Amino acid sequence: MTRAMWNDVELLANDDTSTVRVSFDLRRECGSALYQVDNLVKLSCSEKVLHNPDLYASYASNYIVVVADRTVVLFDYNFQSVLLHLNFGKLLGVRLFLICVSIDYKRFLYAVIAGSDVDTVAVCHRGQFLLVGERNGNLHLVYMRSLVVYSLPSMTALYSLEVSSTSALVKMGVNMSRGPSVFCCGEVLHRGLAREQSLRQLLDLFNKYHCKLSLSDFEKRNTRSIVFLMLDKVLAPELIPSVIESSVRPYTQEHRLHLDELLLHYIRDMLERCSSQTTSLFTEWEAKAMAVLDCMTDSDLVEDAVLEIMYKAVVPWSSVVEQLVQKHLEMDHPRQELLKESYQLMEIKKLLRVYGIRNFNPSSDNLAMVLVRRILKQDLPSSLEDALKVAQVYKLDTSQIYFLYIIQLISQAKRELCVTVLKELPPAEAECVTERLATWARLELQNKHLISEEHKKHHIDVAQVMVESLKFLQRIQQDNAFKRIECVNNLKMFEAIANLQEDFDIFLSPEEYADRALRAHELYQHHYDACTGRVLFHAAKMLCQMLEDNVPMIIPDGINLPAIIHNLACQAITVCHPDLLLDCVELCKSTRAAMDVYQQCQIDDDGFTAK
Repeated sequence: MTRAMWNDVELLANDDTSTVRVSFDLRRECGSALYQVDNLVKLSCSEKVLHNPDLYASYASNYIVVVADRTVVLFDYNFQSVLLHLNFGKLLGVRLFLICVSIDYKRFLYAVIAGSDVDTVAVCHRGQFLLVGERNGNLHLVYMRSLVVYSLPSMTALYSLEVSSTSALVKMGVNMSRGPSVFCCGEVLHRGLAREQSLRQLLDLFNKYHCKLSLSDFEKRNTRSIVFLMLDKVLAPELIPSVIESSVRPYTQEHRLHLDELLLHYIRDMLERCSSQTTSLFTEWEAKAMAVLDCMTDSDLVEDAVLEIMYKAVVPWSSVVEQLVQKHLEMDHPRQELLKESYQLMEIKKLLRVYGIRNFNPSSDNLAMVLVRRILKQDLPSSLEDALKVAQVYKLDTSQIYFLYIIQLISQAKRELCVTVLKELPPAEAECVTERLATWARLELQNKHLISEEHKKHHIDVAQVMVESLKFLQRIQQDNAFKRIECVNNLKMFEAIANLQEDFDIFLSPEEYADRALRAHELYQHHYDACTGRVLFHAAKMLCQMLEDNVPMIIPDGINLPAIIHNLACQAITVCHPDLLLDCVELCKSTRAAMDVYQQCQIDDDGFTAK
């Protein structure tokens, strides 16, 4: 039975519902209810209608769709204008006939499309598309923004229903079977073709690769991000291989993408995205990353992926990550050395967690010594061993580690342990550490601001440790005459300083120790007793002997050495024991005579200094 085409649409604007132009009654009774019918629009057919029409209507907030047989009409929400009028059927043997009609200053489009009866119609995707289905199987999709008509399922853009009187019209021939050229806006057609391409790809994505996306989301993505989305949608890691084989691999082949490179980038992207998440969530991503890794075949890219997982995996590593790394460490490949170095760095990262260090970048060489100091400072039983591990990875001088460790032991007053550590070292390294300690101790004892008993105790510890360390150094030193002499001189100095500290509570710096007169003066000022008198006597006598033997001495400018020696002898007389009194008197007489001769022979103008 032939269905009619309702090609005449009339909007009924008369508010008086009693004088409308229809033949049926306005009020009807049905039971006890009373209804009022408002006629808003009239559809008529120019042909003779032999049967009742098939009617369908759909209502939304901003549009109303009415279907009568082969005709589809789209109204605005209050029936004030016709937005679209489509007739499906033959007209003068022409497949398409497009006209623009103006009714009450409002434009609407009227199109006649060859086809059969309309079977279904719908407005979808937030009112952007009008979908019309014919009973012969044809589907037509109208994009309402640009009014481009697409044929389904091929998604071919057939033509545009939009005509603008203000825009430049471009005559374009649309290749349609038995169809004429149509006038349409070039810009609109371009947008329509681009949208048609997107829709076709979107349809392929769903049909071929089982990936469902909205059009707006699809248009924001590229082929790489679509692959990532396919993998993101896989929640169970064990399903990754099947999804890659069934969907990802065919998609990459169609678009000529390198699968392994994409999988490597996906692992990087995934680990980066979840690095800020909690530990429990992150381990799930680890399992997924390793599932993706198992699907890669390029050995170089596989090693890159292993490194990525190593760097981003939660520390301490799970057993799965540990097994993965150990497996690749045992394999022979060009990047094995790089993998070993990276593994050592990650081991350091795990080690540092014991010391509360979590955000350290293991590839930062500049901070390695800072790490060593912090590890030693925490003074755990494993601190020295762990500091040496850091030194090994970063290729630091281990003697520097032992040097810092012994300094820390001195600060903790652990004298015996300091020497024990030195004895456990190879002779060459023990010698290097002791020499560094001697230099450090000189600077440490130079500090004369001893404001508390604690500072004094620290100076005593420094001097005592140096005495024991230098004694040990004497036993292990090789035949290097210069170093042996230096060691002997240092030992004498630190022994003397230590004795003055413990016996007389005199704290001299190494620089002050070199000034013999100052040492005697310190004794006389702070220890006024017979013992000090003996020391002063012997100091003055020794200086006299050195002058007599022409022993080279460095004397600061302006210093009168004979006068200083005489002063020491006089001080010795005042505090010495009676048994030493006569010797001190004789020494005073001799030094007095020497001082007088020196003063008389001093000729400043000629620069001559008498001995």
